[in-house]
Amino acid sequence: MESVKKSTGQALQGLLAAKSVIPLIGSSRAHFYDLVREGKFPSAAFRDGPRFTRWRASDVQVWLADPQAWIDANSPVAA
Repeated sequence: MESVKKSTGQALQGLLAAKSVIPLIGSSRAHFYDLVREGKFPSAAFRDGPRFTRWRASDVQVWLADPQAWIDANSPVAA
């Protein structure tokens, strides 16, 4: 898998805040949270209170590599 690079040229590592993830996926903040709520984006890996939520960089990279494949493999089955 090809690693995703930030604009600085460094591979993503560690935990990412939503404000770092949103530009990577190229969506609005509202659409990003809709994807998370609908199970079409990885769940947050760490929460500490209502205002501190982080996603694993590795989970974001897997999703970015093939969003539809991730959704097909991880999204809840619709009734």
